[in-house]
Amino acid sequence: RLDVAVTEPLHLSQDAAMGKPVMGFSRFLHTDGGVLYDASKGDIQRPSDMCGKTISYPGSPGPGGPAIVNTMVKADGKLDCDLESYGKHNGGFFHTDA
Repeated sequence: RLDVAVTEPLHLSQDAAMGKPVMGFSRFLHTDGGVLYDASKGDIQRPSDMCGKTISYPGSPGPGGPAIVNTMVKADGKLDCDLESYGKHNGGFFHTDA
């Protein structure tokens, strides 16, 4: 299973409407994306907690997903997270399978 999925906010509301226990947060940057993760695990409480997590994003294993997540991590104050620390998973747009 994945730690984090980068997605558009639309998917969060659709999954919540289907009864899935999702929680998301987002930062405004060069995309309209958001983040979907399993809040029941308790290991992600704020954006900086995503440093080093395995992420799923369209275009994986390209550099886009880690760049987006790392922008959120740095904006939350964690400036020492390396782009190479992120695991990459190509799940296409099926983020809720994470």
